Amino acid sequence: MTGSIFSFRSLVYLMYAVVLTVVLLYVRFPTEKFKTYCEYRLEQVLGNGRCTIAEIGYYFPAAIELRKVKMGQPAGDINSGVLLDRLKFSPALKGFFTSWVVDGELYEGAFQAILAVQFKGKIFQLKAIKLEDADISTLTKSIPSFGREITGLLTFSGEYRAKFDQPKNGLGSGSVYFSAGSVPLVRQILTLDSIDFEEVKAIWKYDDNKLILTEGTLRGQQLDADFAGTVETPFLPPEGGLSINGSLLPQEKFLQDKPQIERLVQRLMKQYKKSAVPFRVGGTLNKPTFRLSM
Repeated sequence: MTGSIFSFRSLVYLMYAVVLTVVLLYVRFPTEKFKTYCEYRLEQVLGNGRCTIAEIGYYFPAAIELRKVKMGQPAGDINSGVLLDRLKFSPALKGFFTSWVVDGELYEGAFQAILAVQFKGKIFQLKAIKLEDADISTLTKSIPSFGREITGLLTFSGEYRAKFDQPKNGLGSGSVYFSAGSVPLVRQILTLDSIDFEEVKAIWKYDDNKLILTEGTLRGQQLDADFAGTVETPFLPPEGGLSINGSLLPQEKFLQDKPQIERLVQRLMKQYKKSAVPFRVGGTLNKPTFRLSM
């Protein structure tokens, strides 16, 4: 009996201590110091980039939320950068303090993931990453040096794993999907100033600072295309070398009043002995090059 009373009393004292600690943390949470620390850590991830956090808050019992997190380059346009409207970390039910639920808002889209940490191996992993219906035009407007406004909605999923001290040199894989958008062209392609698409999708893999795209398809009212290749990926666009190969086939409706373009398409398919026109994309994200050739 004495043992039971002692256990119950100990449990009450323990609960009281935990609640008191949480209340004091909430009331006296060191917002500015923690905000400065978060900005510093994110800048380490960016390398030569800058990070600012407009506001940070603590939520009972153990969640942290960052608002208006801006990550950009120190030089050039001060408005250039990626902006996360909200980023919240909450401890997961399993693996308390080694696993967190991450959710937030990015360019009018909602995202979520599970962040798991292995302190012994100094490794972190983002699992079940999901970004839904992010507005691509809002993203491109936030990077003036990109020079073009691409429209559409972006859905992204996958996972990523890296070491604490090399966060950009990890491994990842997943899929990407764009819907109902348009891509302005630097130079005309088959008389087109832009390519309108109903959907673009691809399988992606990230390795050694390269984004590898496979099983890529584009479907639109003007043309359909298949593609694969690589994008060298610094942390922020628009830099990044392109090396993409594929084939495109204009829609019959698009060619109806363009006899010269139809003859060119037929000649190229005959020349390369293909059922579609091969193409190559090079250059960089902000200054791409395009050729109708193998």
